[in-house]
Amino acid sequence: TLVDLTGGFGVDCYFLAEQFRQVTYVERNAELCALAEQNFEALRRNNIEVIQADSEEYLKTMKPVDWIFIDPARRNETGKKVVLLSDCEPDVSALSSLLLQKAKRVMIKLSPMMDITAALRELPTTAEVHIISVDNECKEVLLILNQTKPEKICIKTINITKNNQNQFFEYVLNDEATAEIHFASGIEKYLYEPNSSIMKSGAFKSIGERFNLYKLHTNTHLYTSSVLLIQFPGRVFQVVKEWSNSKPELKELAKKLPKANISTRNYPLSVDEFRKKLKIKDGGDSYLFACTLKNEKKVIIECQKINPVEIFD
Repeated sequence: TLVDLTGGFGVDCYFLAEQFRQVTYVERNAELCALAEQNFEALRRNNIEVIQADSEEYLKTMKPVDWIFIDPARRNETGKKVVLLSDCEPDVSALSSLLLQKAKRVMIKLSPMMDITAALRELPTTAEVHIISVDNECKEVLLILNQTKPEKICIKTINITKNNQNQFFEYVLNDEATAEIHFASGIEKYLYEPNSSIMKSGAFKSIGERFNLYKLHTNTHLYTSSVLLIQFPGRVFQVVKEWSNSKPELKELAKKLPKANISTRNYPLSVDEFRKKLKIKDGGDSYLFACTLKNEKKVIIECQKINPVEIFD
């Protein structure tokens, strides 16, 4: 059994109901309740009960269930996006004890803008954090709460792609602090960029350790290796050339590549500033990473993207 305390248009509730025997949709807006009820009936989702009520009031008197799902509003009264749980409505951090009295497990859906570290401090019984991206754009963060504080917190990431080469990576949060990272003495044959879910998770040591990669700099979240790892959860590039940050080399680079895809990582200029400085247009098959190495040297790495699908084919 599941209760969706923030029913809205009912999209989440509709798909969650595929996995449950009985689901209760709770929404205080009467018009949304009517729309959702009509849609559930038209789509033959017969295991959903629609209840018009304030979620906090309903929570106080509801019967215990297996799961509660809640997607708190992520904007304040002025419409500005918020990054702390306590600023959401309803405030799930204040309600967490009551939520866990009423359900064995609670799933909280959050914005990718949310501060995960702060959320974990406010919700100490969090057992799992799921970070979901679609085509390398982080879309949602899900927290799974247990009734008791877990011994370890599992971070699970996924990047869902159009070509069905979905990328998964998971690790135990406490292991990130003790993971061993090796720094690159130079740029090897291949360059690796973790996907947006991994970047959001902060697994900067764990990803390098898991795939035996060399990190370019503590604050440059790019990795290199002489080995091609097509299973890497992110973008993989073959290095063409390493350019220095000197004016003559930048001038030569701009002459060679009038068009390129540019990224800056731990570099003094933004992408727009770098592009404007070199007068390089956006697009083409070449990729440029302007970044900082372990010795604080500023470089530009010219690459070609490797498509795993082409390799498998």
